[in-house]
Amino acid sequence: HAMLSHEGLPPERETLEYAWQMEIVLGKVSARLTTIQMEKVLGFVKNFYLQIMEDEYTLIRSPVMDKTKWIEKFKYDVLRFSLDSIDVSLIEIGNAVHAQVAPIRLCMCNMHTHSCNESLTLKVGAIQVRQLLRLYPGSWLEAGSIQIPELRINA
Repeated sequence: HAMLSHEGLPPERETLEYAWQMEIVLGKVSARLTTIQMEKVLGFVKNFYLQIMEDEYTLIRSPVMDKTKWIEKFKYDVLRFSLDSIDVSLIEIGNAVHAQVAPIRLCMCNMHTHSCNESLTLKVGAIQVRQLLRLYPGSWLEAGSIQIPELRINA
């Protein structure tokens, strides 16, 4: 979502883009995986991240855009990510690890004070990890667990 303004500009000037906001909202992510399936999923995530961050695939600015590069420095950028919950079970023969995290909120932006700074805020709600042992088919015993009520990071 772009935020544009023509306020204070002469009629012949183009509209000025002063902010950019992107919001990604996901609901519940749940899965029951074996360790081999988890390895494949993590491999995909790693390769996807590397493709996004690879310099070979970045867009090249035109010379006209280079003249307005100073505007990009002062533009307010916001990225918000929201995930309602993650519910993942890693299952092997005879045991399982079950993890629940809800909710996850992430916000990255550049703050304009006397200088331009980038900021990151992460809030993770309750985190619960349980280890389960299979007694017999359909019956599980909780062998151990850990719970973290809330995690907040401001950087």
